[in-house]
Amino acid sequence: MSYHYKKLISLRKEYVIIQEGNYVPLFETDDAIFAYKRVLNNEELLVLSNFYGKECTFDMDLSDYEILLSNYEDSTTKTKTLRPYESLILHK
Repeated sequence: MSYHYKKLISLRKEYVIIQEGNYVPLFETDDAIFAYKRVLNNEELLVLSNFYGKECTFDMDLSDYEILLSNYEDSTTKTKTLRPYESLILHK
């Protein structure tokens, strides 16, 4: 678990968008997914989190994003499903 926090701190130092990007909430009517993006110039950082013990789906194409961090080792941008307790940080 400490690796995950170290990686989060490292990302905050490396990506200015995390500190200075405009916060844009996503899927506000979806109770299962907490999602938002940060936007700065032509850059986007996307955060998707499922805080529940069952899979949930979302309607968003992730193919243009790269995964910066996930709590699952085999996460992919080719899906529209978050597994139980899965969180993704993506960058475009």
